[in-house]
Amino acid sequence: MLQKADILKLRPGEENVNATRMLRLNNLDEMFASSQGARIINDETLVGKNLAKDFTDAIYSISDSELGFVPTCSCGATFGKSKLGITCPDCGTECSSKFIDALSYTSWIGIPEHMPPVLHPTWYWILRFWTTITKDARGVGSNTKSKDTDKVSIRQEKLGLIDFILNPELERSKEVKQEIPEDYLPYLRGRGFKYFYEHADEILDDWMYNYPKTVKKVTPELIKFREMYRDVMFTKHLPILHNSLHPITSNGATLNYIDKSSKFALSATINLSAEGFREHSSIVTESRRSKALYNVYMDIVDYYWSLIDEKLAGKGKIERKQIFGSRVHNSFRTVVHPHDRVLPMDEVLLPWGIMVQGLEYPILNYLVNRKRIPLPTALDIHTRALIKYDPLIDECITTYINECPEHKLPILLGRNPKNIWASFW
Repeated sequence: MLQKADILKLRPGEENVNATRMLRLNNLDEMFASSQGARIINDETLVGKNLAKDFTDAIYSISDSELGFVPTCSCGATFGKSKLGITCPDCGTECSSKFIDALSYTSWIGIPEHMPPVLHPTWYWILRFWTTITKDARGVGSNTKSKDTDKVSIRQEKLGLIDFILNPELERSKEVKQEIPEDYLPYLRGRGFKYFYEHADEILDDWMYNYPKTVKKVTPELIKFREMYRDVMFTKHLPILHNSLHPITSNGATLNYIDKSSKFALSATINLSAEGFREHSSIVTESRRSKALYNVYMDIVDYYWSLIDEKLAGKGKIERKQIFGSRVHNSFRTVVHPHDRVLPMDEVLLPWGIMVQGLEYPILNYLVNRKRIPLPTALDIHTRALIKYDPLIDECITTYINECPEHKLPILLGRNPKNIWASFW
């Protein structure tokens, strides 16, 4: 790992790829094989009058609140944190919380045997970003953002070369206002999921070393990523969050609703099952199969994208809703602003009120032990100084800073969502 002194010596283009941290990319097929109780929810054996219920039970859960984390029994008669571990006298089940144990992936979308493996979603996002070379045209899909809807779909963004390779009929869509660049046509030797799966290395080599518009976007990190995760580039299994994280909730009346992300998972599951039935009832060309698989895959990509956008990003999302905390003592929260004069790089200038509040104990100690002021009077002086400048308090703060090592008062800085913002201790 680079030391601070080494980072300061780096020049543009001299990045050390080995010093770049890459998150581990999971092998989804291995995760499915090792997940206890994992099931393919679009399995063709789930054919019958309860098909719709099988789908919804695998994806959704009934909950009185957004997550339903309150411990309860099976019938719901015994619930609440104080009842945790108690056996319900009505149904005989133990009052427990579904969040006590780790939530594993139990529901998976499986790509049928007659279809080729699909890209790992992380791989797709990287290739989409890398091979998007148009500047003005936009590829628009059925889940496009409008004035009245939230941004939950990746389809509204510009299309990359990867999209045109995966879907042989993409440019024929009335909703797509973008075409394959003419200068890329000499490199386009085939299309479809199956072709990309069988010629992935050849296509990646073209993008990395031959086609000028993608070659100029190649980075050392991209080359390293390919070396590390080429073996997990394709998968036959795609996980869905535990159904407790897709609750069917109520507004207190008769209206039930679900989060926006789960609709993509349900759409992908149903459409993929429908394609399986189509294969048995008619002759399907490879081009038609790739088009259908691409539409299903886009629902899956939108699902994962919306999980990040809807459930994880922002202050009001799932992780932060389950956390309660407050700032530690002798700390404060504020906004960093530039100063109108040049200051040392390691110096932070604090507003008067924040300084007086943060140094409450040193100020009281100074007033009581050095100025021999009674504690009630010292408390009164400190309180009034919070809203009005006091030269005695200024003297106290200046003395305290001068007596610190190197005449500096050390502080700790943090950034949201840490609960330590800036502390004097």
